[in-house]
Amino acid sequence: MLISNKVQRDLFSRLTCLRMLTFGDCGLSELADEIGNLKLLRYLELAENKITSLPDTICTLYNLQTLLLERCDELTELPSNFSKLINLRHLELPLGLKKMPKNIGKLNNLHTLNYFIVEEQNGSGIKELANMNNLHGTIKITGLGNVIDHVDAAKANLKDK
Repeated sequence: MLISNKVQRDLFSRLTCLRMLTFGDCGLSELADEIGNLKLLRYLELAENKITSLPDTICTLYNLQTLLLERCDELTELPSNFSKLINLRHLELPLGLKKMPKNIGKLNNLHTLNYFIVEEQNGSGIKELANMNNLHGTIKITGLGNVIDHVDAAKANLKDK
């Protein structure tokens, strides 16, 4: 089923009290800016879609606790203000992601994070994981060759996660 941008705009403008939204594997190629109207949304599944980018307005969903983006193979980057989603507890990212959002370490309520990229430049170093003390389960970390300082790696405190 294909959900057009027009249908999304209409839905997101009318159903502002939604708390859970599942658009998994429904042929989405884009998500309407009006997603930001769903201020009470706690659970958003967009898995297995062809979304190439997320609108910046997704970063205004302050009550969002679960965001599922796995197998969104066209999605290579997250919005720059992604760290504003401070109530996020479960984040499933596509493995095709090219870089982590800046200040992802501010998401210290995360319990599950399936994927993390250690970048070469400033942005997302291994120490971003330091304050994510609630993390547990399996996390795939790529770019470990970019860890220059063993002190940063120790600060990530991976053994206790």
